[in-house]
Amino acid sequence: MIADTIISHIIYDEEYCRKVFPYLEVDYFDTNSHRKIFDTLKTYIEKYREPPTIQALEIMIQNREDLSQNDFKDISETLVNLKFDKNTNKDWLITET
Repeated sequence: MIADTIISHIIYDEEYCRKVFPYLEVDYFDTNSHRKIFDTLKTYIEKYREPPTIQALEIMIQNREDLSQNDFKDISETLVNLKFDKNTNKDWLITET
């Protein structure tokens, strides 16, 4: 899924994050879990000016008070299943984003 690739590159590829993140909106993501993850990423990046580690993101997700148990479960599963492929063509990913 393209949303997983985008989110994993925001987290693990600072160059990609700096190029693309300012142009992304929560509405670009199809699933509730991806929207909540992106919203949490946005909060972190706006505060600290760098992408979070996966552990920091997980802590922020745990501390959110607006998530149901099902939301939390879906988000946790999404985070666990994120794969970062450093060989992904960045030009393609930027164009698709």
